[in-house]
Amino acid sequence: MKRTLCILLTALLLVIFVSAAAEPGFTVTPNPPKGVNYSYKYNMVLFKGGETIAFMDKYIYDRLTVPVEDIGDDVYVALADLERIYAPDFAVFTGDDGGVTVRHAGLTVALKPDSSEATVDSNAYTFAHAPRNVEGVLMVPAMELMGVGFGKQTQLVENKNGNYFAIAYGYDDLNTSLYGRGLSLFDETLAGRKTRGFIYLTYTIPDDPDQKVLPVRLYVPTSYDPEKPMRTILALHGNSVSQNYFWADTQSAIVQFRTLESFAEEYGYIVVTATAYLVGGGYGNVDGIPFMDQDAWQTLTDEEKRLCMLSEKSPLTALELIKDLYNVDEEHLYLMGNSMGGVGTLFLGNKYADMWDAIAPSGMMVNMKIIGENIYPNLVDMPLLFVEGTEDQYGFDLAVENFNILRTYLNNTQFYAAPGGVHNTGWCIALPKIFEFFNANY
Repeated sequence: MKRTLCILLTALLLVIFVSAAAEPGFTVTPNPPKGVNYSYKYNMVLFKGGETIAFMDKYIYDRLTVPVEDIGDDVYVALADLERIYAPDFAVFTGDDGGVTVRHAGLTVALKPDSSEATVDSNAYTFAHAPRNVEGVLMVPAMELMGVGFGKQTQLVENKNGNYFAIAYGYDDLNTSLYGRGLSLFDETLAGRKTRGFIYLTYTIPDDPDQKVLPVRLYVPTSYDPEKPMRTILALHGNSVSQNYFWADTQSAIVQFRTLESFAEEYGYIVVTATAYLVGGGYGNVDGIPFMDQDAWQTLTDEEKRLCMLSEKSPLTALELIKDLYNVDEEHLYLMGNSMGGVGTLFLGNKYADMWDAIAPSGMMVNMKIIGENIYPNLVDMPLLFVEGTEDQYGFDLAVENFNILRTYLNNTQFYAAPGGVHNTGWCIALPKIFEFFNANY
C-alpha cells in the first residue's frame, strides 16, 4: 500500500513539475525594437528533426550548423542557428561562469548548459528539456525557449513524413495557410524534387554585419534545361511591399491580369524577385535623388546611407545565388521594377550597365526638373522602356514630363502608357509590351 501511494505521489509531483515547466507562473510581453523597417517579415519558422534545413515561411534556410533533433514535444536547435535566423534582433552573450544570456525582442533569458534552471526576465524558470552542450555546440529546446522566454506562439505540426515544429517569427498568430500543401512543398524540397516553378530561397549579404536572412522568390519555367543557359529577369519591388509583390497569389491587385509567371513560361525566362533590405532602402539612392513630385534633394545620415547600400546589394546578392544554382545566361540579363523599384532599375541599370541587355522601369521616375543634368551617363545607349499607368495616382502627366526631359540625354528610350493602369497595376498591364521589348533586345 505504501509503495502504491509512493508511486502515485511521485507521478503526481511529476505531472505538477511538467505542468509548471510548460505553463510558467508568469508571462512575458515582447517589445521588439523599432526604427528599422525591413522589407519582409516572416510569419513562422519551421524545423524538422534530422535536418540541417529550416523554413522561414516557404523560404528555405539551408545553413543550419548541426542537424535538428526531434525530442517528441520539442526540438533541439543550435542556439547559434537561432541567432542567425532571428538576426539582427537576437544577441547571445557568454559569461565567465559559462552561463549564457540571450536577448531578443526586449526580453532576456539567462541559462546554463546542461542545467534545467534558468531565468526569464528575472523570473525563475525550469526547462522541461535542459539546454545541453554537444561537442561544443549549445543546443536549446527551441519551442520552449522561444515560447516561454520570448512570448512567441509555437505548435507541433503533424505530417505524414514526420513532424514539423512551428514557431511564430513575430508575435501574431501562426500562418496556418502554410500547413497542408505548404508542408508537402517542404517535403518535396527536402527530397530534391522541387527545381522548377516557384522556388523560395534565403541568403545573406556577405558584408552585412548583422547577417540578416533575406528571402528571394523566383520562377523557373518547366522548359528549363540545366545544360542550356536561360535568359533571366531581375525584378525590383517598390516601397512598403516585398518580393511577393509581383506574383498573383500574393498580390490581389493584379489577379485579374495575365500573370508574370505565364509570360516567363511562354518565352523562357527565369524571373528573380528579391527583397530590398529596407522598405524604403531605395536600392542605393545614397545621394538622396528626388522622386517625382519631391522638390529637393534629401540629406541622408551615414547610417541611412549604409542601409541604402545594403538595399542595393540585396537583389544583386540574390542574383548571384541564383547564378550558382541555375544555368543563368549571363549574356542576357534584364532588369525591371515598379515604383521605388522603378527608380532602383535606373540606379542599378546605370551603375552596373554592363550586366543588362535592356531595362524597364515603371511606376515612378526621378524628378528631372529638380536634377537638371544626366545622372545616368551609362544609360545613354541602353535600351530602356519606361512604363506608366494612365491612371497612376502619382501623376501620369508628370511622368511624361520627366520622361521628355530624360530622353534628351538618352538615345534608346521608349515610353509605354499602360491603359487604365494605376500605380500598382501599370507594370502588370504592360507585361506583353515589356516581354516584347526584352525579346527584341536579345
